[in-house]
Amino acid sequence: MLVCVPVGATQVERRAIRESAQGAGAREVFLIEEPMAAAIGAGLPVSEATGSMVVISVAVPLRCRLSPLNGVVYSSSVRIGGDRFDEAVINYVRRNYGSLIGEATAERIKHEIGSAYPGDEVREIEVRGP
Repeated sequence: MLVCVPVGATQVERRAIRESAQGAGAREVFLIEEPMAAAIGAGLPVSEATGSMVVISVAVPLRCRLSPLNGVVYSSSVRIGGDRFDEAVINYVRRNYGSLIGEATAERIKHEIGSAYPGDEVREIEVRGP
């Protein structure tokens, strides 16, 4: 069984994950850090001598990893996650449009029109209240 673990997971956490998987019936358990699994899943050339950067942003800490040749050059975990991005969207809509939106709406906006890259394209979404 292959199990993803967060960057910076302690040995105690890794052992607990491994034992949980074995307790669920796995004969062999292999651990892989989430950014490496994400890079492989995204089809990045992780076994080549080119660097790839993977950033994972979810409700838990933001994780970043630079990895050439199946190795790690730099790996970091920052205590800011998707919830902080949702808060930023909520504040932006309140400040610029005078409307209050909830976390679910902010999450929808983030997923449907959000981007990490500034661009020339104007993206729009219609948001309705109750």
